[in-house]
Amino acid sequence: MLQPIGEHLREAGLMSAAQVEDILGIQRAEGGRFCSIALRRGVCTERELVRTLSRQLNVPGVCVADIAVERAARELLPTALKERLGAQPNRVDAQSVAVLMRDPLDEAAVNELRERTNLIVHPSVVLEAPLMALIRGRGVSESGGGYLAVASNPAVSRLSPATLPLHQPLPSPPSPSFSPAFTVEHPAPKIMTVGHDLDGDAALADCLEANGYAVIESAPNSPLLERLFRHRPAALLLDDQLPIARSLEICQRVKTHHELRLIRVILVTARFRGWRARADLMKTYGLDLVLEASTNWSLTAQHVSRFLMGSGGDDAAQRRMEAEGRQLFESGLLALRDQYPDAARQAFEESILIDSGNARPHYYLARIHDDAGRLFAALASYEEAIRLDPTYLRALKAMALLQEQSGFTFQAAGTWEQALSVCRDATTRRAIRGHLMRLLR
Repeated sequence: MLQPIGEHLREAGLMSAAQVEDILGIQRAEGGRFCSIALRRGVCTERELVRTLSRQLNVPGVCVADIAVERAARELLPTALKERLGAQPNRVDAQSVAVLMRDPLDEAAVNELRERTNLIVHPSVVLEAPLMALIRGRGVSESGGGYLAVASNPAVSRLSPATLPLHQPLPSPPSPSFSPAFTVEHPAPKIMTVGHDLDGDAALADCLEANGYAVIESAPNSPLLERLFRHRPAALLLDDQLPIARSLEICQRVKTHHELRLIRVILVTARFRGWRARADLMKTYGLDLVLEASTNWSLTAQHVSRFLMGSGGDDAAQRRMEAEGRQLFESGLLALRDQYPDAARQAFEESILIDSGNARPHYYLARIHDDAGRLFAALASYEEAIRLDPTYLRALKAMALLQEQSGFTFQAAGTWEQALSVCRDATTRRAIRGHLMRLLR
């Protein structure tokens, strides 16, 4: 059972016990959501509430002002349905949709969204008042005290919500009637970021904080090793805007230092694409993770968070979620064995929602899509399985064959080469090499 959000806020030092009781009294008398009341009363900022909700629910959290909603996502559902479900899609592709939700644990709402869109639903938690303003096409002030058209505000008219620096929030609300009575030092794991892209770094920092990390921003010309010694972060995140030679130099200095070498070094880059480039960078320079740059900061933060949790994190909630994901995955395998592909597909999709770092559900989901003739959905699922596990030989071979059958000969050759690089069985390697030579004649 979830601990009440008021207790989370009190333990985080964002509210006193008296303030929690005050808001609970208003909630009993007038109804409404606890966080909505806290935002309206000015007790906490939207950012503080979203960050706490994200930790309570163990799902990504988003501030509405930081999100740019794609046109296709905005028009995906009727407004009346979005208001009823408390959900606004913000990104959509051929296979999945990212959805801002007031209650991402509402299974009925998530299931209805899945049925309406026929897509995998990836929910994030947002506050209700800013969400409803977004659904109705209006902005909302940080205080929540009233709706505000962003474009009409001279302080932010030059910036869209997607590019608004997170360290420069919307104009400050009126002074709250009361403020937190005390503060607590948070033992959140630290991530240090280094780069030139101030807006992008700030957006990513906020998404990382919503995932439970304390972010330390460092300028490229700052004494980096000194700051690493002082803060001892769990990870060092290098920005794509740095010269690549500088990024690799930083990585080598960290990895060759006996006291700093355990710090995870992550490079976010648009310059190096494909598995070969990532493998070369990680093998030659000691990078722990290479991510392709994306404007979807929330997704990048999720990739970083999953990687760090899988690198020795001891998070009980994460272990419970992985166990639930495995149980759903096994249910999907049983349904697939008994020739119930629709039930298997639903089980694999739910497993992915809970344990998104597991490559195997993506592989079996791709097989279902392939059997049903959904070519591009199958390729997308295979690609995701291989992205999560570049050594997954069965997925590599299946995707290479599907690419061949679809006429993507050169892509298939690249996939066969990757399969050859990870295969350890001599007989299989000979077979792959021979097939590859015939393919390239």
